[in-house]
Amino acid sequence: IAQDSPAVQRSPAAQDALPSSWIGVVLPLEAIDVAAETSGRLQEVVVRPGAEVTRGQLLAQLDSKTAEGDHKIAKAELEMAQAELPRSTARSNQESSRHERRSTTPELWSEEELSSTEVEARSAKAEERAAEARGERARASVDQLQEVLGQLEIRAPFEGRVSVRYLDPGEGVSAGTPIVRLVSNKALL
Repeated sequence: IAQDSPAVQRSPAAQDALPSSWIGVVLPLEAIDVAAETSGRLQEVVVRPGAEVTRGQLLAQLDSKTAEGDHKIAKAELEMAQAELPRSTARSNQESSRHERRSTTPELWSEEELSSTEVEARSAKAEERAAEARGERARASVDQLQEVLGQLEIRAPFEGRVSVRYLDPGEGVSAGTPIVRLVSNKALL
């Protein structure tokens, strides 16, 4: 059985005693120090404290001249390796065919000539495998440097507001060094 609760009435004096403002602490549900993933020199910080940012927005940029140069060199090495592979494959196929032809008619060739064609076929195959490996290594180098170039751009991991800027352009940055503090403005505690 539910009872009706009596109405509470405040006296005029009690109503005047209620504060018109409150003092408290509001905390963001999500806050993070956005840091560099790699070392370098801070080229620019494109946001200021108080700026609202969206997820993925550029916050800062590390100097990329060295990494861009290394990336160009790696791409050139990859092109050279890719150009070398067809030549190596053609030579391997040619030497292998020559050895097979001579092996089918051994009575026409001396033992030395047969042995020589076998060695040449094996050598050409080894050169082909080495060219393939150089191409794979060059591809891995290009991919790795592409990733490094991406790490030089420091982007917002979520939508929010920049609360603190720790560093200025020109300063050296180590991996893990915070550059700005980002606070979510979606939910507060």
